[in-house]
Amino acid sequence: MARKPKTGLDYFPLDTDFFDDVRVSAVTVGHGATGMVATVMLLCAIYKNGYYLLWDKEARVTVAQAMPGITLSELDAIVATLVEWDFFDHNLFEQYGVLTSSDIQRRFFHAAKRRKYDPMKQHPFLIGENETEVNSAPAAPACDKTCAAQPKRQESHMTAEKAFMSAETTQKNLRKNIIKVNDIDSPSSPARVRESAQSQEPCLTVDEEVAHLKTDDQWTDVMCMRHHLTRRQLHERLDEFALDCTCRGKVPHPTLAEARSHFCNWLLIRTRETEKQNINHQNISYHANHQHTKTPQEHIADAQQWAIERTLHFLQSPKEPNQGISEHFLF
Repeated sequence: MARKPKTGLDYFPLDTDFFDDVRVSAVTVGHGATGMVATVMLLCAIYKNGYYLLWDKEARVTVAQAMPGITLSELDAIVATLVEWDFFDHNLFEQYGVLTSSDIQRRFFHAAKRRKYDPMKQHPFLIGENETEVNSAPAAPACDKTCAAQPKRQESHMTAEKAFMSAETTQKNLRKNIIKVNDIDSPSSPARVRESAQSQEPCLTVDEEVAHLKTDDQWTDVMCMRHHLTRRQLHERLDEFALDCTCRGKVPHPTLAEARSHFCNWLLIRTRETEKQNINHQNISYHANHQHTKTPQEHIADAQQWAIERTLHFLQSPKEPNQGISEHFLF
């Protein structure tokens, strides 16, 4: 009996800087460690199902059951935050109640690229380039009793594999040159897209990058909450970051996203160094206040005082007949 075709993945890749993503940081700030765990659990549920998850009552209960102590309302709030920060596609969630994204679909089809795909089969909720690549993948011809079409089947699979690899390469190249900025109604938000592969605009300087980061109110609020800083203190750290980059001869970052990531790493290192210096200063102050090293003159004075006290004790103590000085004056 033939086994039912697998729709999901047994495992999925997780980037080492996953928790440094500002979208994940927003969930952590709003919901704490529960938000971080819920984000990973949602990804597991999506990849187990395929490349999307219909967020209905059954899915909500299944995810909440795997996280003891969380309520359905808290889980819905975490999902709403992830959708708001574009961790999941906003349009598909609003129209169909589906949790997916372009990155999730790209990773899924890359992991499942050796599977056989029927072009006549519908693949719902595909986004952009993923839809083009999956629908354009050629079908594997049916094999007759003599398996005469076996070479063509292998050729078809190789063509589909090359198509998915080409899609992944194109996606990486686009990410190096384009930053997708969410459409925000606030007029103070930096709704600007950095230079693309076809654009010939000049690169921003480090000071201009810092100026853009200062005007990004949404990102600034998240950074202030995460590092317990005021807006003024954060701006001072950004100025120090720009000065440090200039002194080290750092070239401008290719994208604003990389500038944000570099600043986050720089701020964490600076915070740890400051805390270490404060601890060392406190230890030095403590030892200075509670310990005192005697000088040679002080040791001599103590010895003289001890000798005087012992002499007075001998002179004032009663004497017995025929008792010598050496028998009574013991040092």
